[in-house]
Amino acid sequence: MRLIRLVLIAVMFAGCGESGGTPGTPGMPSAPDAGPSPVESDIPLLAPGSHLGMMIGFEVYPLATAAEADAKWGEAVAAGMKIGRVHLDWSSLETAPGRYDLTPLRDALTALTDDGLAPLVSIYTVDSEGYVVPPDLMSADTEEFLVDGKRLDDADVLARYRALLDQALPIIAEHGGWGILLANEPEAVFDADPSAVSALRNLVVDARDHIHKSYPDLAVSATLTMSDPFGERDLSELITEFDFATFNYYPLAASLDALEPTVEKVRSDFDAIVAAARGREVVIQELGCPSGYGPDTTVMGASEAMQRDFFRRAFAEIESRDQVRAAFVFQLVDWSPGLAAELGESLRAEGFPEFADRFEEWLRTSGLITYDLGAEKPAWAEFIAAL
Repeated sequence: MRLIRLVLIAVMFAGCGESGGTPGTPGMPSAPDAGPSPVESDIPLLAPGSHLGMMIGFEVYPLATAAEADAKWGEAVAAGMKIGRVHLDWSSLETAPGRYDLTPLRDALTALTDDGLAPLVSIYTVDSEGYVVPPDLMSADTEEFLVDGKRLDDADVLARYRALLDQALPIIAEHGGWGILLANEPEAVFDADPSAVSALRNLVVDARDHIHKSYPDLAVSATLTMSDPFGERDLSELITEFDFATFNYYPLAASLDALEPTVEKVRSDFDAIVAAARGREVVIQELGCPSGYGPDTTVMGASEAMQRDFFRRAFAEIESRDQVRAAFVFQLVDWSPGLAAELGESLRAEGFPEFADRFEEWLRTSGLITYDLGAEKPAWAEFIAAL
């Protein structure tokens, strides 16, 4: 079932086991605080050095938590956070063939640049659950196929996506965007249709070349789960077309048991991440670790101390490696008990009760502050110190 595959994909990246011109001309400002890089970079518009950012989450929070999340965001900006993420997909921006609503993109970018943050923008064609294209291109039966057997590299699909980019790119440029991501965790469609690998590769090439005609320094990539670069599939034909490589990384086994983030383990994982990038600079789109329910109630073996140690060691690895340019903590606020329970119950109905228990704990403790009151966990101090 699609939900089960989505959940398994979501954990297999774990543990390594939202008017243009060319950059430097009016209409294409540099990223905030950017300066000339002392060495050639795969991501020219990202300021030199390593960078940390974070995602707050995707839910409406209790008033106390929302206030604390706002305060934490301000604290991170004051501590030196210089990058932010915009998370959107194609279907949210093209509401009907040739009809666009760019308000979500513009609002998200404005919110970041008002805080002086340089954006990494996602306009996904594929997300973890399947294709996220306009409704008229979707199969009526499943999110893992397009209508009438189409592929992402069909000429009309490529033309539609280029037309969307023509609408979005001037807005991204106006707000100092430094990168654009075209897909996220596409393994669901790869499982359903192995030819989707080459189709996504062809879309990446087409979109990348189209973007670079007007914005040659805007870097292009797509986010992969770590399971494939570590041997599930050979994705070299895809990775070698990226300007930079993008991955998600959590210290979790596929079973959702927490893995002890020793110095050696985290270092080995980053060695593998860098190797998987095939010489390209790396961005970690999601860097996360659950804190667990508590020593007497955890079912996955996580703890606040483990979460703290993971982030401390991951941040140290990022700072020490020139090739790793940026990472985004995922996420600031725990998922709500209600949403976690809803997803967990779906898993239990499919016959995975123990996995569902671990899955709920992962979601409910994935943040650096709690959902109910916004209480700070020890890992928050590690993030601020790293900034």
